[in-house]
Amino acid sequence: MSPPDRPADTIRIMSWNIHGTIGRGRKANRQRTLEEIGRIRPDILVLQEVDERTRLGRPAGAFDFFRAGLTERLLAEGHDPSDHAVDVRTGGRRDCECGNLLWSRFPVRASRIIPLPGPDIERRKVIEVELHTGSAPLRILGTHFALLPTTRLKQARTVRDRIVGAPSGSCAGKVPTPTIVLGDLNEWTPRGWVHAVLSEHLPNVVAPKTWPERFAIAPLDRLYASREIEIVASHADARAGQASDHRPIVVDFRIGP
Repeated sequence: MSPPDRPADTIRIMSWNIHGTIGRGRKANRQRTLEEIGRIRPDILVLQEVDERTRLGRPAGAFDFFRAGLTERLLAEGHDPSDHAVDVRTGGRRDCECGNLLWSRFPVRASRIIPLPGPDIERRKVIEVELHTGSAPLRILGTHFALLPTTRLKQARTVRDRIVGAPSGSCAGKVPTPTIVLGDLNEWTPRGWVHAVLSEHLPNVVAPKTWPERFAIAPLDRLYASREIEIVASHADARAGQASDHRPIVVDFRIGP
């Protein structure tokens, strides 16, 4: 099964909690994960739970593995492979080598790591990048929110304040650049606290059911986009989901005026 054909003149973005590359079969298989990413062919990719904790049966060097595999794609397409990936470790312990990775076919013009408030079992963070797609600037914020609802609310407010440039606790301001926030936001209900905070300034929403991958019932993985982002097509990819416990979300979009 191949992903839907991409509509003309669109950008494809993909977010996936890869669960340490453990899917059906219950053994880590990062090559399968990389092959599914290659099948979907995103222009922008946000991964959560990149995990190289060998004590839990994950292969070492997961971050380097995905960086190298994605670099090969850039080289094959004739692109300069420098400045295309940013990663961050979020483990709450020194030996917890796990976290998130953001990759883009477009060069990363600037990047920042934004700490998120707790309490939580991980040091949750946001990867923020500024890209130029060739036609317009674009800001991407990729993250993985907490399990605890009250912590998620604080984290959503932190992201909201970041994208509108407003002081903490203020709803003033507007999104100055076409912006997308996406990742495993751990929100179980369609219109929970995270949705209420983010959708106020990022009204174009994609929130399909993505977990668990076999019989998805919860819209944990989401995308929130500013008004300039036209969502053209989206789906939760069931085939790729077999390589994790989450189905990835795949969104084709255009940047409007």
